[in-house]
Amino acid sequence: IVLQTISTATVKVYNTLGEEVLTKECSGDNSSSFVEIEGLQEGIYLVKILSNGILLKTERIIVAK
Repeated sequence: IVLQTISTATVKVYNTLGEEVLTKECSGDNSSSFVEIEGLQEGIYLVKILSNGILLKTERIIVAK
């Protein structure tokens, strides 16, 4: 997952049971931030992007190996 950050953001990844499986803080230096998902098992996940506690975007991703 590549995130173009304008300000500080938090990326949270949840499995289909609603369990948080990954969290990453991304700095606001106007560069791309990478979130490694290689360690996740195959399946469907929800990715939530928050800035200052406000939900900016929710995406569904499918991890297949």
